[in-house]
Amino acid sequence: MRSTKLRVVADDVLKFARGCSLPDVELEELRRAPARYHACSPAQRATEEVTTDDEQSVT
Repeated sequence: MRSTKLRVVADDVLKFARGCSLPDVELEELRRAPARYHACSPAQRATEEVTTDDEQSVT
């Protein structure tokens, strides 16, 4: 299920990179993401990166 969501998001990001607009919900999420990332401590970010790497290798 995660890989399906990932494909949808990746497809939207690719369209955005090519000049199309993102759906409002995803655009708002994209705007909030840096603030959430910077609010985390470096240790939390390292844990999230390891988790993300593990999840990607499973799918």
